[in-house]
Amino acid sequence: MNRNALLSITATLPLLFAPSVGRCGSDGLEGRWKIVEVPEGWKKVPGTSVIISSGVIRINLGNVTTAQISYTVDPATGKVDTVRKVKGKQVVQHGIYRQTGDTLTLSVGAEGKPAPSNPDSTGKGAMRWVFRKAS
Repeated sequence: MNRNALLSITATLPLLFAPSVGRCGSDGLEGRWKIVEVPEGWKKVPGTSVIISSGVIRINLGNVTTAQISYTVDPATGKVDTVRKVKGKQVVQHGIYRQTGDTLTLSVGAEGKPAPSNPDSTGKGAMRWVFRKAS
């Protein structure tokens, strides 16, 4: 496996979720998600999954957790705010999601930029991800 690809996924997926508004746990996002599509120019690393529980997201490669992120979302608007630390620095990113059945589509803006206008956005540094609920 390409270590750089794993590090890229590990570094970016934390950007997807973290403290915002609302209470976690009833947003319908809980469970294990498979990565279906990654942003343009990224490589999908086989065996990587995202596990969302109340207030916590874990990025796993197989059964090994490679990153853990706290989060909250606003299910009414689909807005997601993220906060994570990278080398002691706080990184803030904003996103927007849409859940349709077992598919979660998420677009997250570049660090410090506003949230994309919709979950399908890819311009101006936005990264679009598509996940499918694992059975």
